Amino acid sequence: MLTPKFEIDQDTEFLIIRIYAPYIKVSSVETHIDGNIFQFYCQPYFLSLHLPYPLTEDGRERACYDVDSGNFVVYVPKMNSGQVFPDLDMLTKLLTQPNKMPDIKSIVSTPEILVLEEEKLSPTGDSSDEELDWKLEQVIPETIDIVPLGGSCYGFANQKQGVFSRLQDDLPELVSLPDPDRTPHTQRGVLRKSFENLEFDPEHYLADTMEIHHLENIFSFTPSWDKIEKIAKLNEKDKLLLTQLPKKQYLIESPMEYQLLYGLIDIVYAYCYANRSTAGEMDVESAWTIWKLSSTLSWLQSFSSIRSTLVSCLRRSLCYPIYRNFQLSIRVLHDMCSVFEGGKPLILKCLLYTYQLFALSDLFYIHNDLYIKDYCVWIQSVSSKKIGKVYKQLSECSFQKEEIGLELVELEIAALITLEEERRGEEIISVGVKNPEKLIQTDTESDEEVL
Repeated sequence: MLTPKFEIDQDTEFLIIRIYAPYIKVSSVETHIDGNIFQFYCQPYFLSLHLPYPLTEDGRERACYDVDSGNFVVYVPKMNSGQVFPDLDMLTKLLTQPNKMPDIKSIVSTPEILVLEEEKLSPTGDSSDEELDWKLEQVIPETIDIVPLGGSCYGFANQKQGVFSRLQDDLPELVSLPDPDRTPHTQRGVLRKSFENLEFDPEHYLADTMEIHHLENIFSFTPSWDKIEKIAKLNEKDKLLLTQLPKKQYLIESPMEYQLLYGLIDIVYAYCYANRSTAGEMDVESAWTIWKLSSTLSWLQSFSSIRSTLVSCLRRSLCYPIYRNFQLSIRVLHDMCSVFEGGKPLILKCLLYTYQLFALSDLFYIHNDLYIKDYCVWIQSVSSKKIGKVYKQLSECSFQKEEIGLELVELEIAALITLEEERRGEEIISVGVKNPEKLIQTDTESDEEVL
């Protein structure tokens, strides 16, 4: 059976479901409504939607079919008039059947098992919105470095292991971390910083700092989401991709949820840099730029705080891409804040674009399987409240050059002193060319002062 393309709108009374099903026999269409489940069937199409709130069949439901466009439109009454259904553009989430809680009575009746507490899930399958302390430094447990099968974990929620041992020939182009299947989490950040310190190019940085005329178009660029008041609209290609993503749910505990959100910040920052540096016209190098700037992707690193995540983003934006300017890196940080301000639809759109870029690459497609695909599915179930808290913390962050740790201030001072000395030397030469007597007189006076 084929899953048709679809989209959902709503008004105060109805859920309006548009299903693209061309060349069907309308008399064979079957629809079924059961609580918050809506199902559509007509050979060869089958669609089963799991909605956040219940629907009803009270005689007001109706449907129509447009033969020219192939759209089958169903108007389904809401159980509670005026109720707003959230996340109707999170198509993968709607296609995913929520996990059912176990039968508590059957568990209690088993003498070997004692039920201490039942963890309840929200109707959308999302864990409850406990208050998150975003300023709390999260320490990765030491036990995570001890892997029984002789390797380290990585990927989304540390679910993968032993992937790179089979890709030794392409390893340097896939991941910057040496020996990724054996390097523990606690060493990855230390190794990354040492590599960045060695690979940072002071001359490249100073060239993009002292002369910025070639960056004017990049600084003045306005991302598309700022032009449309941060309201993201998924296009047909995005919707088709969402229906092709795995239909699964994630039961993520709080410590891991922190790490996933920090990794999301890291990836979205890299995307925003690639977007601004190309003035919104992603090119063949954009996949490399996103991979290289993201420590999550290139170093398989898990972060312990928002601030350490952002410092990593800023450092790598000054070490590797074609444009290396601190103010540009801060401008990208503001772009990323705008993405999180736009909420899940805008974040999802950035992830989907990254997914498509990597899918076209002969190398980076593997990071879709390791990270991006799962992020695209998981973000649809993250509560908007949590995304709002992440945005609040991001918007309150500010950075000084000293915090980056690449001696940026010292380099700029030395460069300014050198420029001033060169300027003075040019002035002396200019005076000597125009008035050689004055230059001789000045030199004589200087000799007399010395005597």
